Amino acid sequence: MERSAETRRLVTLKEVRHARGKIANLKLIVTKITTFQPEFEACLSTLINSLYDIVSFKDAPYTEERRQKLDTGYRYLRKLEDIVIRVIIRHEDLGTILMQQAAMATSDKSTPPSSE
Repeated sequence: MERSAETRRLVTLKEVRHARGKIANLKLIVTKITTFQPEFEACLSTLINSLYDIVSFKDAPYTEERRQKLDTGYRYLRKLEDIVIRVIIRHEDLGTILMQQAAMATSDKSTPPSSE
């Protein structure tokens, strides 16, 4: 099926390339690490699978609703990426990171929106 130049897609080619690059880097990191906490392994798997999902959306047609859902997914991915970086690179404790993220989420909900 030939794609029309005017057909807008849910995920841009730049986003697809970016996701593929992250997948490749994560796979490389995983091969270098010998042990994982089971909870961290689940986090890492979710991150990699979510990146594969982004790549799989490359031919999905754009709708505002789908894009909003994808953008929500990107915010979740950033949290997962933060966890992976902090555990693998900084050797921080997963439990501590999760407690900090939960505390931040709670404080974000209790802070009224800015009137600017």
